[in-house]
Amino acid sequence: MVVPLLLRKLLINTPLSTLYNSLILKGLKFNNFLAKNCKPSIYRALEKRVESQVNQCKKSGVHKFFNDFEKDAKSGVTKLLLAFYFREFQNENSKSDKTFEFTHKSFGEYLTARRIVSALKTMVKQLELSEKTIDEGWSIEEIYKRWLELCGPQEIDGHLIEFIKGEMSSIIENENGLETIKLIQKLMINLLELAIDDRSPVKKLNLEFFKEDLLNTSIAEFAMLQIHSICAYKTNEIILKANLSKLDKWLNRIGKRIRVPLNHLNLTNIKFHYSLVSCDFTRTKLNHVKFEFLNIFNIDFNQTEMEDVEFFGVKLLLCDFRDCLGENLEFSHCHIEIANYFDLKHKILNFVNVFAKRCDKFDFSKVEKVSFRNSVLQNVKINVNTNAEINFSECLIEGCKLNNVDINKLDIIDSQIIDNFVEDENFKSKTFINTKFYEGIDKKRNANLLENPN
Repeated sequence: MVVPLLLRKLLINTPLSTLYNSLILKGLKFNNFLAKNCKPSIYRALEKRVESQVNQCKKSGVHKFFNDFEKDAKSGVTKLLLAFYFREFQNENSKSDKTFEFTHKSFGEYLTARRIVSALKTMVKQLELSEKTIDEGWSIEEIYKRWLELCGPQEIDGHLIEFIKGEMSSIIENENGLETIKLIQKLMINLLELAIDDRSPVKKLNLEFFKEDLLNTSIAEFAMLQIHSICAYKTNEIILKANLSKLDKWLNRIGKRIRVPLNHLNLTNIKFHYSLVSCDFTRTKLNHVKFEFLNIFNIDFNQTEMEDVEFFGVKLLLCDFRDCLGENLEFSHCHIEIANYFDLKHKILNFVNVFAKRCDKFDFSKVEKVSFRNSVLQNVKINVNTNAEINFSECLIEGCKLNNVDINKLDIIDSQIIDNFVEDENFKSKTFINTKFYEGIDKKRNANLLENPN
């Protein structure tokens, strides 16, 4: 089929969610069928054959919408668009009723997103009803069970996440829409409390195999975190009354350590022992938290609240600590390397037995007191507050730059400095206790300094 130029421009320049919504509003009654049955278990097979799902739909009594779909698809632009996104599945060996498939998977993802968001709004209403009356509505346990049935068979990823975000944005445009998003966010926290505390009612689903049981639970529980993340970015709020103290063990149990959305959560008094990759802690409360003996790579701690937080035995690569708040922050026995971005607003910042290498974004201009003890710094650029107290004790400093420092408030003890550390003509004339200065690689070797501190 040759698609007219005007239509092709429409398809290219229009956001998919807008285009698909317009398509559905063109009298596509078949959307009723999909809206009721296109959950992730069906989404898994959208690109291929959906005959088994059709049989499931027949059991639900909605197979009549197939006839409506065929009638509505016979005229005008609806027919053209449907031919582009939707087609009848041909199978000569099948003697059963006609089945249909999506020519573009994103169309199925869009409808799945609508189904999920619609279910969330229903769950919120049913939970409110159960809190008002004894015999009506759904309990949180019943909602948990329905959530597992809805999102357990298939992960939420790819375009589906973006379509869910779009549906949430559409809700906000309506009257009291933001309040609806807040209620969904609160619902996800309530479900997460059950999940993290290992109180899942998944056994009530009567799944045949333990492996299926575990997989369905893990996928559905992680989806709770994904939906919470989307809602929290819309509301920009943190639900403080939440018991998520076993979060680290739960993430390990469900096998999720990569691209975990941990933004806008209250994670006070938690210990992290398992490595994390490409996770988002934006605006999360991490007060009195300890990260211990793990690797954290490409982690976003932007605007995170860190009061009395300790990183112990941690390797940090490509982490973002911009606009973090708190009183005390300590890095002990840590390896910090490659473009970690530190822009902190703490009163006291301690680095103890740290090896920092190739970091040019250590901005401590908002910190009142910075201390490096028994640490090795190589090719590190540090910006400090001219009024701050700066201390280097028993450090090896090579190829580093310390900017904006008041040398009268700079204390260096028992350290060795290679190359020019501070751009101040009075720096080397100042007396530092048991501190030696070297210039160039030859002086470094003659001084028997460690080239590899590890």
